[in-house]
Amino acid sequence: MVTNAGLGQISALRMTNRVKLFVENAFGDYLKKYSDITQQNDIRHLFMCSGSTLLDEILIDVEENWVFEKDSSDFTAINCQSGYAYFFLVTYLYYLNKAVKDKLDESFDESWRDKSIGYAISIEKSLLDNLFVSEKINELLFACGILIKDDERYRADVSSYGEDILPSIQKKLGDLQFKMKSYFVVAQLHPAHIRLALHQVVRLSSADQNAATIIVEDEIIQTENVYDTMCKVIWVNMVNNQHINYCAEHSNKENIAHHWESAQANNDIFKHLKPCVLDILNDIRLGMDHIKYMNISTECACTIGLSQRYVLDIGFKPIIQKIAKIAAASLTNHKLFGCYEVNYVFVLGNPFNLPPSSVHYSTHNILVQKALDTAIHLKGKVAQGVSLLESFDKLLIPVTLSKPYMYDRFIYGALRQVAGKTYGIRLVDKRNQFQSFRRENCTAIAPDDGSYMLVLKKGQPIPIMGLTIELRLAFEYVGCTRVSKYFLLWEYVTTS
Repeated sequence: MVTNAGLGQISALRMTNRVKLFVENAFGDYLKKYSDITQQNDIRHLFMCSGSTLLDEILIDVEENWVFEKDSSDFTAINCQSGYAYFFLVTYLYYLNKAVKDKLDESFDESWRDKSIGYAISIEKSLLDNLFVSEKINELLFACGILIKDDERYRADVSSYGEDILPSIQKKLGDLQFKMKSYFVVAQLHPAHIRLALHQVVRLSSADQNAATIIVEDEIIQTENVYDTMCKVIWVNMVNNQHINYCAEHSNKENIAHHWESAQANNDIFKHLKPCVLDILNDIRLGMDHIKYMNISTECACTIGLSQRYVLDIGFKPIIQKIAKIAAASLTNHKLFGCYEVNYVFVLGNPFNLPPSSVHYSTHNILVQKALDTAIHLKGKVAQGVSLLESFDKLLIPVTLSKPYMYDRFIYGALRQVAGKTYGIRLVDKRNQFQSFRRENCTAIAPDDGSYMLVLKKGQPIPIMGLTIELRLAFEYVGCTRVSKYFLLWEYVTTS
């Protein structure tokens, strides 16, 4: 799991101490060398070499179930670009590839081994942004053995989780009409974040090909865990409306305030309240108004009574309304999708992880649809909101029965966003003169007077994770004066 410690802080990989120890023991010397930035390329190249059996030798006696099984050991925050993260990812992908090959052996014996193999790999955006840095994805695929150097039989296409979703939506909702170059938003709901993606339709469905989109903008909105929020809302409402059955010790107001306002008391309450809320929501035997009583502390006999109706009205609905407002707000927020004319907003997923057998499984969908319609209307937009309980992978199942996921990419190539213009920069000094760039590591754009440096070329693909351009400028001395002291302005110049 990748976490952000705070605004502007480096993302971290949460690794169990057991797995951390495994990485240290298995990759010892390589891990130490990887900490030296000057040796990182050599280490990665060593694992990527064609015919290399290094990873097989390191992991020969390791059971993958032991490495990845769930445990309750403590977590350690690891820098996403550290050696720990690199070797963990190589190991994870190695065993993932092994599982795929074992499944192929089981289904086709060994007859598949002389065939061409295409890997369609879909990765959550948060992982793409922080772990799978664009220029290192292929390196990882070669290092783990999914791709093999100089062997064209193996190909891989990496996409952000949720790409190529249009065929699945059309399969699910056949009456919706999509126009070429039109836009729609997909909001994928998770327990502690919402992923918002703006899609543009770039190919309509035909007899030979599925409809296709590109993701124009993509954003992850971090939220508090839905059950943590629900418990807090329920507790505040109970306190404010005096719905607590106080024990003899807390029957007078002074004792109540002293006890329940402490942080320890609140932690104790939520520890008991969360499992009780889960139990009430998932108990199909309970009537809507049947009250279930529970102790809220191990230190006293205070109790509260909860019913399904109370949990839904007080805790469930406000969270759904907030989710709908976040999705609708993206249509008017110019930092998100406010500059685009959006036709549809699709809300996917089940952030409460309600089982299909739950009586509230379909209730969730109805509430989201109503809240979404209201939120979009209040924003003054005409986009149509559609709530779908299925997650992206569940929506894929009917489509992949007739054609493999991302099949068209391997046959016709991937559709990508590209730069519509060429971008260059030049530096202006105090005398309003442009400084020259040497021709060693840069390309000029018109007018060719030597003062422009190319940073983005028209037609250049823009990766799904976005594009970061790092400029390293070295300034020379002219006599006793360093030229750089005159450089005050950056000028961005574009050509169509």
